Amino acid sequence: MTRNHHVLLLLLLATNCSSNILLLLASPETNQSQRDLHALIKIKASLLGPTLGVLPDWDPAAASPAHCSFTSIACDHRSRVISLNLTSLPLCGVLPPEIALLDQLVNLTISQTKISSNLPAEISHLASLKLLNISNNNFTDAFPIIYPGGFPSLEALESKP
Repeated sequence: MTRNHHVLLLLLLATNCSSNILLLLASPETNQSQRDLHALIKIKASLLGPTLGVLPDWDPAAASPAHCSFTSIACDHRSRVISLNLTSLPLCGVLPPEIALLDQLVNLTISQTKISSNLPAEISHLASLKLLNISNNNFTDAFPIIYPGGFPSLEALESKP
């Protein structure tokens, strides 16, 4: 922990802030895991299913690392999301730019859904992404604009309409 983190932690203790904030500051890995949880909740809110029963265990009130046991999610040993597989789920809506917050994502599979929006350009910021499967959807653009240096680790792309 850096000197600035120590000072901030002491200030928070002195002002009697909540334990959740203290836990987030105590460990950078916890903070990153919380960011992953936040991204998943944003994704769920943007990808609505025909019923409320789609992804019922993706609970906004969950505490990290509970997201690692969510349906369609796999995490590494640090509780970071490394795989998101939404194959054949009855989803529609928009894939939000918060997908880029899942910066340890290796596998992103969103196939055979009814998502019909553009893919967010931020998806190309996923530096760890090796597999991207967006096949059998109704995306309005086949592929997002790729930023310079985007998708540096991509090994496989499946994008059949």
